[in-house]
This record gives sequence, C-alpha cells and structure tokens, in this order.
Amino acid sequence: MLEALELFRQFTFFSLSWAPGVMLFENFFRDKVPSRLDRLIFGSATWLLILIIPSLLVGHLLNVRGAIRIYFSFLAYIGLLIYALSIVRLISKVSSVKFNLQKIGIHYSYFLYATYMIGITGYIVSITYFTHLLWQWDAVSLYLPAASSVARTGFFGESMLFGSSIETLQPPLAILLYSWNLYFGATFFLRAIPLFLLFLAVLSTYRIATSLWSRSAGVTAVFCFTTFLGVHYYMSKSSLYLDMALTFAITASTLAVIETIKSKGDLTTRLLTVAPLVLLSVAKETGIFYMFFFIL
Repeated sequence: MLEALELFRQFTFFSLSWAPGVMLFENFFRDKVPSRLDRLIFGSATWLLILIIPSLLVGHLLNVRGAIRIYFSFLAYIGLLIYALSIVRLISKVSSVKFNLQKIGIHYSYFLYATYMIGITGYIVSITYFTHLLWQWDAVSLYLPAASSVARTGFFGESMLFGSSIETLQPPLAILLYSWNLYFGATFFLRAIPLFLLFLAVLSTYRIATSLWSRSAGVTAVFCFTTFLGVHYYMSKSSLYLDMALTFAITASTLAVIETIKSKGDLTTRLLTVAPLVLLSVAKETGIFYMFFFIL
C-alpha cells in the first residue's frame, strides 16, 4: 500500500512537468484548437516552455542558491491548482454524459493494430527501463550529475554544465526535466521522461501525416516510426541523452508550421508555433539551426 502511494506521489510530480498545460488547453482552448491530439501536443509543449525558460532565466540572471527550487515549488503549486480545478470541471461534465454502448464497435483491423501498439509499447518501455544505466555514459557522467546539482542547490553556480561561460552552457530542456524529477523525488519516473517525449513525437508524426494526407497515412507513419530499429537502439542505449527532446521539438514544430500554413496564418495557430520553436533552441545544440530553418 505504501509503495503504491509513493508511486502515485512520484507520478503526480512527474506529470506536473507537462500535464497542467494539457488541462489548460482542454478547458480554455478547445474551440481554438479543435483536435484533442493537438491540445495534448501543444499543451505539453507550452507547459514545458513555462517550466524551462523561467528556470533558465532565474538560474542565470539571479544565480542565487535555491532560486530554481523556489520556482519549481511555485510551479508545482500552480499545477496542483490547475489539477483541482480541472477535476471539478470534469466531474460536472461527466455527470451529464450518457454512453450508448450499442454504438460502440471495434473493427478487426483496429483490434490487430491496437494489439500491435500494446506489444511495441511494452517492448520499448522494457528496453528503456531495464537496460543498465552504465551504457548511457554521457548521461551518467554529465547530464544526471548536472541535474542533481541543480536539484540540490537550486542554482547553476555549482553545476558542471551551467557555468558562467558560453562553453559550459548546455541545452537545458532534458537536464532541467531531470532536475524537476530529482527535486521532487520522482526518481522512478526519471526514465519515463524520454518515453513521454517519444510518445509526443509519435503523436506529432501521426498528426503531420493526417494533416497532409489521411488517417491511414497517419497509422502507417506511426507503424514505421515505432518499428524503426534506430528508435529501439536509441531507447535502450541512449534514452537519457538529449536527442529525444530534440525529436519531439522538431516534430511538434513541423506540425505547428503545417497547421499555420493550412489556416492561412490564423493568429491562434501562429501562437502554437512559439512553444515548440523555443523548445528547439533549448533541446540540443543543433536545434538552433532547425529553429532558424522553420522561421525562414
């Protein structure tokens, strides 16, 4: 019982790094962003932006011990408040919803595809969680120690990757996400971070294909993405590196640009491009070049 409660506590703080943005989009931008998958993708990207950029600014501009820890705590309280308000709103909606089970039908091909997705998901989760951490040398020697330093001290002054010179300033997206989980003691879900970023990248790929072609093209794109051996190798050997954060930022930016073009420059869709494009610049060094490519 206690272990289950601890896992629930850890999952709550893990989800607080992205889920409040999804809830905000679900409650306030449903009309502006009609696709539920888009609300999940861009809501997560927006909340990640709210988590990363102020932390980066606080860490470098103030450079005061404990400043990032204070911001993490403040953002967690805001996230919990959004959780509570969303649950209240959800309960009020569920009470008025009626389900007609006779209208629910599952085609055989969908059943096979769902079976495949469950199997491939279990496989990717297992190779991500149960491969020894020593394989991921850069994460063990650089990223995780830097994240632990930020989580313990609350500023960048004692971190090997966030020094005062530009040569020691590393892309902070993944590292600060690790710091968030370490600060709140959500260590079990540390390896769930690249899994979640992979999940968002897969959803973004699906939406890109459906937006340009059809739902069948989206299903095919997801199948090709998830069966690609390079993805399996990366998740088993390098999942805590910076590349999965870059992959999500690229796919989400591509989707945002496509939706902006299709909407003929609608203001809402233009604003959707802000979060993934900014995340590109803080995901990995090469992300800056991708960001300028999308802007141009």
